[in-house]
This record gives sequence, C-alpha cells and structure tokens, in this order.
Amino acid sequence: KRQAPASKAVLAMQAILDLRLSQERLKTALSGAKIVAADGTYLGRIGPTYDLESIFCSYGTYGADYAAKSIWCTYGKYGASYNVLSPFCAYSTKPPKIILDGKVVASLTVKCDGTPRVCFPQCTEGGLCR
Repeated sequence: KRQAPASKAVLAMQAILDLRLSQERLKTALSGAKIVAADGTYLGRIGPTYDLESIFCSYGTYGADYAAKSIWCTYGKYGASYNVLSPFCAYSTKPPKIILDGKVVASLTVKCDGTPRVCFPQCTEGGLCR
C-alpha cells in the first residue's frame, strides 16, 4: 500500500527537528509560514527579502527595524527582549507561533527547551536568522 505524501507542515516540523539543517534549508522548509503573536497579531511570514510581508524584508511592515508589528523592532512589544510576546524574551511562555498550512509547527524564540522551536535569533547552524 502506498503512503500519502507528507504535508508541507509535517515536512517543516521534520526540518525544524533536524538540528543539522542549514539556515537556507530551514528558510526553504518554512517558506510561506505565518508568524503570529500570542495575542493573535499577524507578524508577517517567512519569505524572500523582496516580499513585503516577509520578516526578512527590511522595507516592509514586518521586517523593518522600527515597524510596530516587526519582531526586529527592539522598542516594540513584538521585538523587545523584555516583552513576553517577543521571540527575543528568554523568559517568555508566550512566544510567537510559526503556522504553516494552518498548523502550528513551532514557536519562534530564543528559549530552546527541546519542544518544537526555531531558535531563530541565535543564528546557529540549526537556527534561522535575518
């Protein structure tokens, strides 16, 4: 009996759990995934630098250093290291979620405790960075 192909969300979860994955492969696996804060605010998506909704587009609403809904805004509630809604808060219990194909595949956080998380700001081989 032939198995059905794995969904993009399942493949992304497998990629996140593979700590040997390079940043580019992780970005590819998560391409199009939405980033959503614990309060329900849409924080952009994982995509190329030319995509205005991408967290990697430094000129877009979600990738600019001073945009209110950008995780890169260190003065805003979604990017400040002291705010529990930010992926950069080491003590957060409410980091943003990565949603792909309607499924939560990981949290976006500096707090790596073994659960499915993308340790994105650390910019390690197994992480995802700007």
